[in-house]
Amino acid sequence: MELQNYVPIQSLDLEAERAITFDLYLNLPLNKKVIRYRKKGGTLESQRLAQLLDGNVTNFWIRKEDYKAFVMYVAKRLQALVEHPDPVTQKNMAVVSAKAILTSTFQANDSAMVKALMGNLNEITIVLIDSVLENISPIRKKAFRRLMEFSDKGTDFHKHPVNVSSLAVLISFGIGYSTNKILTEVAMGALLHDIGLARLPARVSASAHDPLALNPADRQLLYDHGQKGLEILDEKSIVVSEIVKSIITQHHEQFNGFGYPAGLRGFDINEFAQIVRVADELDHVVRNHGDSADSLRRQLETLFFQLHEEKIIEPSLANRIRNLFL
Repeated sequence: MELQNYVPIQSLDLEAERAITFDLYLNLPLNKKVIRYRKKGGTLESQRLAQLLDGNVTNFWIRKEDYKAFVMYVAKRLQALVEHPDPVTQKNMAVVSAKAILTSTFQANDSAMVKALMGNLNEITIVLIDSVLENISPIRKKAFRRLMEFSDKGTDFHKHPVNVSSLAVLISFGIGYSTNKILTEVAMGALLHDIGLARLPARVSASAHDPLALNPADRQLLYDHGQKGLEILDEKSIVVSEIVKSIITQHHEQFNGFGYPAGLRGFDINEFAQIVRVADELDHVVRNHGDSADSLRRQLETLFFQLHEEKIIEPSLANRIRNLFL
């Protein structure tokens, strides 16, 4: 069997004792074989799944033609949690589910594997937000899908808003924000967070994560990209909530007061803007990881240490998010 005909999935995306809707395969690289481990309709027993995870079987494989079935399988589990009637049970299960998806996405040290798993995460999040928007606003659902489709067809730079949106939604979900309204606001805000960069010269937008590398005039242009984003939305008569506006204008602010554009400090910064900031930094790490000798896990540990110790993000929030990844 050719591995190129298969797609990797995270072992932690599978739910014990629940029928799978696709054939499940194991890759045996030493034998140069891919073997079917469970047939569609079968289940993974709790004890057996735990044994596989303990044995570092972190990835299974599915056939490419079964990929959509897999996405729906995971998304429906998350959707069921969003709709769960008991808030305490919902919160506890949301933390477990989000941590499983995020940890397993970022634990692979092979950059190509991580990017493939990020693609899985994006697809799952799109289905989840689609289902949420179905009950809120068909117009917003259409706008969300158009933004997702546009970004997905572009380069890695264009895919960045989709990656940030997926990460921000799952982070929000995992730390306790699980209402339909909040998840949609975070998704839309994250998708639009850097829309203002479209009005800047490429030399400026390329240094969005390193403003000190720019001369003072270009740095000021970069500092204004949040406001330019709001201007673009206004020109196109796109109405967004105050939460979305805060995400767009505040995602580069820092809890320590040394961010931009306004130098906001402490709890004057919207918490969802801080979540999007973390998601932005995480995607930046993944996109620039390449074949670095430094492991992805070590880079994540360094990132979260910096976010916490320098108080770039509110410390308790930084810890809560870190616990979803490491």
